[in-house]
Amino acid sequence: MTASSVFYNAIPVLPALEITSSIIFYEQLLGFTKRFEFDDYAGLARDAIEIHLWLCEDSHIPKNTSCR
Repeated sequence: MTASSVFYNAIPVLPALEITSSIIFYEQLLGFTKRFEFDDYAGLARDAIEIHLWLCEDSHIPKNTSCR
């Protein structure tokens, strides 16, 4: 990779304490659509934005994670 390389897309993977309630939050409050869901992992999209959620049992991690 060179200094002139250009990135066009990124998919953040965010921790979630509960996958189902997190999906509901993203769908109902933020307008995302669920693309897939497994027991401990899910993907949602809205327009050109895609995010993935992974199940995390340590509440400290989701409370201190962000994406901009």
